[in-house]
Amino acid sequence: MVASERERPDVARHRARWLKHCPGIDPARLVFIDESVLQRHGRSST
Repeated sequence: MVASERERPDVARHRARWLKHCPGIDPARLVFIDESVLQRHGRSST
């Protein structure tokens, strides 16, 4: 499944810029936060 917005010129331009930037990102420095855990335990601001 692919978002239809990817084909819009403005989104395609931003995506191309992001993909050029990706090789410079060190995956070891990425942090992922599972917000679903926060929502299940009542600690979400939403």
